[in-house]
Amino acid sequence: MKTLADIIDSIGFGPGQLSQLIHGGGIFFCDGAELLLLSAVASSVAKEWDLTKVQQAMTVSIVFVGVMVGNWWGSIADVWGRRCPIMCAYLTVGLLGMFSAAAQSYVMLMCVRFFVGVAIGFGIPPWVTLCNEITPGYRRHVSTPG
Repeated sequence: MKTLADIIDSIGFGPGQLSQLIHGGGIFFCDGAELLLLSAVASSVAKEWDLTKVQQAMTVSIVFVGVMVGNWWGSIADVWGRRCPIMCAYLTVGLLGMFSAAAQSYVMLMCVRFFVGVAIGFGIPPWVTLCNEITPGYRRHVSTPG
């Protein structure tokens, strides 16, 4: 009886893995885009709301705190499967991105940005696991001790 790993090894790396790489790996694209966008507009938001340098830095940094919190729930993908958490992360990042644009105060912006980070962090562990599961064994990087 062949295992799933044997079947993936016999199929090799192809369009299925490439499709998953584009769709699932997009969660890292979302993370980068969110941080790039926020760091680009942080100075204009700081001027408009008269924020201090610390507050301005926190608007960018709070996303990382949210990512850390979101990563704690990565094991949910072991129960729900990999697709559902990844798709929930995309949906939540999109919706919260719109809420960020509509934020009326600094505190509201910080709360929304925190939860954007949580959503991104929620999608990263399932994607990393899925990526490992669908990659043929001979394509995985193996580190040797020493």
